[in-house]
Amino acid sequence: MRSGRKLGKIPLSFSKTHLLKIFKAMDNKKDTRNMVASFCGLKLGLRVGEVANFTLAEIEWSTGCVNKVNTKAGTPRSLPMDKIFYKVISLWCGLLSKNTNYVFPSVIKLHEHIRSESFSNAFREYLGGVGLLIPDYKRADGRVGHRYSFHNLRKTFCSVLVNSGAPLMIVKSLMGHSKLAITEQYYIHLSGNEKRKEMEKAFGVTRPEPPTQQKDEFKPMQQSHFEAPKRNALYELEIQLVNGEISVDDYKQKVNVIMEAKKQLQSIERPREQI
Repeated sequence: MRSGRKLGKIPLSFSKTHLLKIFKAMDNKKDTRNMVASFCGLKLGLRVGEVANFTLAEIEWSTGCVNKVNTKAGTPRSLPMDKIFYKVISLWCGLLSKNTNYVFPSVIKLHEHIRSESFSNAFREYLGGVGLLIPDYKRADGRVGHRYSFHNLRKTFCSVLVNSGAPLMIVKSLMGHSKLAITEQYYIHLSGNEKRKEMEKAFGVTRPEPPTQQKDEFKPMQQSHFEAPKRNALYELEIQLVNGEISVDDYKQKVNVIMEAKKQLQSIERPREQI
């Protein structure tokens, strides 16, 4: 287990299979609030704290954008909503009380927003339920950090942008990164397929075609190919002589017998060839 996180660590994003398992688990529990909150991380790239303090005033329905003001870096950012998220968030907001200004109000006090730990802890439980709560490193305070958390939804959002070919500065703006080096990490770890696409654009690199297999080629070897080669009688005698199993006189005598037998066999086969 690693001792802590470092700049340059490969940004881990959720796969489609991971996301399907997580959202299915939420759906099975009819946990709409945590499902919508997770969508905010996945579709807008919001940090868990930014999800918690998400206000209704930050949603601009006419333009289909979320103008996030309360951000970690303190820099507002405009985030376009896709059709799926627009529908989800509009349905959710339609269920809220008129006495709240928050997308995720506190259950106890409607004029306050929910605590970010509520989303983090709930998401951690869902990760455990689908086998994704994996210990990965030790924090400075000695606690165990896990490979996946709510924050990986934001990383998935960034990875999708990068792999779709979004320019570096656009991704930095949407993510609200304070340093360009943080955004660059996602470009360094582009998938092999995306790297090939960019090479094809620039240099016309094409994927080589695999060799076509001919009908009579690449036949699987039969069992006979693995049989040890047959040893002739003279070779066997030489082995016996080297191993001291027979004497030199015995060797010479047996060689003479074998050679005489060969002569007799050749004399029999010659007349057949002439016929």
